[in-house]
Amino acid sequence: MTDEILALTEKIVQQAQKEGAEQSEALIIQGKLLSIQIEDSAIVKANNRSTSGIGLRVLINQALGLGASTVLEAKKIDRIVKDAISLAKATTPDPALVGLGEKTEKPYHKVPKLFDKKLATIDSSLLVDLAISALNAALERDPEVIVSGSVSV
Repeated sequence: MTDEILALTEKIVQQAQKEGAEQSEALIIQGKLLSIQIEDSAIVKANNRSTSGIGLRVLINQALGLGASTVLEAKKIDRIVKDAISLAKATTPDPALVGLGEKTEKPYHKVPKLFDKKLATIDSSLLVDLAISALNAALERDPEVIVSGSVSV
């Protein structure tokens, strides 16, 4: 996680609490999406795009409000916070909602082999080649088969 992203999450949480949130939490995602789509035994679409987003949850008087944006820019923070605060104030309180997650100093449990660096850095041309190989293998087995589906990483 870059220092810039961490600073952005801290800023949005602090601003939400300054504007009346009793509790708040922010989530930022950044990533890359590669996808290949196959229809009627032919590759019809290949996408290679970046994805990003920021989300905010706030709690006010046992009412939850959400704000989000797909643009990771500091100037979007005001709108996200205002949306979340206004939604929380307009929402009926939920007596069962006692709070957001508690901060813990315990380290997160590490799950072995959860992240595959080769898959995360796969080149789009290799993914296309893999899709073509899979398509050809299906057609070699049965030339009459119609293959449709997609692969995304």
